Amino acid sequence: MNIKRWLMVMAWLALSFTVSAKEFAASGLASQTVFNPERESTIEVDIWYPTTLDSTHFEFGKNKVFVGTKTNRNAPIASGKHPVVLLAHGGMRASPFHAGWVASGLAKAGFIVVVPQQVGLSAANVTSAPRELWLRPSDLSISLTHLIDTAPFKQAIDTDHVYGVGFFLGGTSMLSLAGARFDPALYKQSCEQEGVNVDCQWLEKNKVDLSKVSEPMLSRTNHDDRVKAIVAINPELTKTLNAQSLGDIKVPVKVMDIRGSHAALPELEVAESIAAIPNMALMTTSHTTIFSAFSRCTEKSVQILALEGEGHLCQTSAQQSREEAHRLIMNAITRFIDHQ
Repeated sequence: MNIKRWLMVMAWLALSFTVSAKEFAASGLASQTVFNPERESTIEVDIWYPTTLDSTHFEFGKNKVFVGTKTNRNAPIASGKHPVVLLAHGGMRASPFHAGWVASGLAKAGFIVVVPQQVGLSAANVTSAPRELWLRPSDLSISLTHLIDTAPFKQAIDTDHVYGVGFFLGGTSMLSLAGARFDPALYKQSCEQEGVNVDCQWLEKNKVDLSKVSEPMLSRTNHDDRVKAIVAINPELTKTLNAQSLGDIKVPVKVMDIRGSHAALPELEVAESIAAIPNMALMTTSHTTIFSAFSRCTEKSVQILALEGEGHLCQTSAQQSREEAHRLIMNAITRFIDHQ
């Protein structure tokens, strides 16, 4: 092997096994209450961070179906300044626990990770569901401000390196922070055609009238210039975004489509208009599924979910386990951020 080819192979191997320069054995987790004036109420915010502890004493999100994420409640923060990731995982009705695996993984890679818990939607408040389209980006910005102003985190964060990572509607929130805006007309028509809005059946069942959603609020900007780059994994409602606003996004954007070779759920297909983002990279994966973004399943999960008609939640491809899919997604996120 000549020297040029050897150097190329070494460079490829370095890229293939890239990890953050700071790597920690365990993560810490603190939960705080933050007031959002737009909601006129408080939200719960989970803050994950690197710690010097080398063992774990708490399991986040463990239940009969999903494996929990091992971490440490209120552990000391590792010394030094750490970059920040705003993380939003899931759709309108997502469980907050599916964020654990990615939040802890990023924390162990040296990031302080801010995860506002989604406000629960029930029969009593379901008509307000569309407001989450602008309130969830607001939650993220408010939580970042809180982090910057609150000890002990304000001494530990690198405010020049703030990034966003979002899955599904969380991905849409990250695009909003980057400057994307909704086109009110397109959103209001999103349940009049197939393959646009994943929540149509649920919205219609609960008699939520999209025609009455506030146009000024839908079309407003939620841009937060503190966020320097974003990763959006199968962001929802991309077919209802304003094309000009996408063209005006200034930060680097990585969009991932993890639906795999079967490309299920056309509502989570990345719209062609996303290509208008000037500095955008699109990554598709062959052996993952949408459910690869969920927590790992317990041994008894298949049996439990089969009884409830929800067996697909633990679906994996023959070529890739969920744990392997998590590593692939995590590596894609950290490599992108490390190059910013």
